[in-house]
Amino acid sequence: MKVRIIVGAVLAAFLLAVLHFGGFVFLIAISLFAFAATYETAHITTQHKYRPLSPPAYVFALGFPFVYHFAGAVPMFGFYLLCIVAAIMGLVIRRAAEPENAIISLLLFAYPLSLLICALLVYVEFERPLALTASAFTFAAPACTDAFAYFGGTLFGKRKLCEKISPKKTVEGAVAGLLGGLAFGAALIARSDYNGQLTSMLPLEDIVSMTYTSSSRRCGGCSNNCMLTVNRFPGGRTHVTGNRCEKGLGSAGANKRAPNMFEYKRRRLFGYEPLDKKEAPRGVIGLPRVLNMYEN
Repeated sequence: MKVRIIVGAVLAAFLLAVLHFGGFVFLIAISLFAFAATYETAHITTQHKYRPLSPPAYVFALGFPFVYHFAGAVPMFGFYLLCIVAAIMGLVIRRAAEPENAIISLLLFAYPLSLLICALLVYVEFERPLALTASAFTFAAPACTDAFAYFGGTLFGKRKLCEKISPKKTVEGAVAGLLGGLAFGAALIARSDYNGQLTSMLPLEDIVSMTYTSSSRRCGGCSNNCMLTVNRFPGGRTHVTGNRCEKGLGSAGANKRAPNMFEYKRRRLFGYEPLDKKEAPRGVIGLPRVLNMYEN
C-alpha cells in the first residue's frame, strides 16, 4: 500500500507539472501516456493467446498529439482512420484476421486512445483556467475510482470479477470503484450548484449542546386513539411519531370529518329523477328499502 501511495503522489505531482507547463511538455506527456496505456492493453491480450496487430495503434498513440498541434483536428482524425485501415490490412496480410484478433486490434483504438483524444481536445480548445480544471478532473475521477476499488477490494473482496484477465479484481472492488466514481461526480455537481447559500443545518456547537424532551399522549383524532410520542426541541420545534395519519401531526385539514358514505349511497340510489313512464321501455322497477335489501 505504501508503494501505491508513493507512486500516486509522484504521478499527481507529475500531472500538475505537465498541466502547468503545457506546450510541448503536455504533448510529449500525453503521447507517452497513450503509448504506455495502449501497450498495457495489448500486453494483457497477448498473455491470453490473442494476436492483435498493435504497431498501427502504437504509431497513432505516439503521433496524434503532434499531428493535432501542427495540422489540426481534421488531419488528426484522418490519421486515426488511416491507422485503423492499416491495422485491418495488416491482419489480412498476415492471415490472422480471426474475429477475436480483429476486434482486439480495433479495441486498441477505442480504449484508451479515444479517451485521450478527448482529453487533448479539452485541454487545447477550452480557455486555460477551464482547460486546466477539466484536464485535472479527467485524471482525478479515474484515480478516485481506482482508489475506492483498491481499498474496497482489499477490505471486502471475496468473489473474483474476471479472473482470466485480471486475477486480483473482485466484484466488491468493482462496486466500491463505481460508488467512488459516483461520489466524485456528486461532489462536482454539488460544487457547481453552490452559489454561497447558507445551509439550514444547525451549527456544530448547537448540535452538541442540543437538548429535547419527550412525552406521550393519545391522539384523540378518531376512535383509534393512537399513542403519540412528542419530541420537543429548542425554538418551539416538535417531532411527532406513532401517528397513523396527519391528524396526529395537527396538520391543516386534520379536523375535517370524513365523508358519510352511507348518505352518499342513499342519495346515489334513491335521489335521482326517474325516467318518464313513456320513456321507460322496461316499465317501473322498485327497490325495496327495508332491511337494507337493496344492498343485496
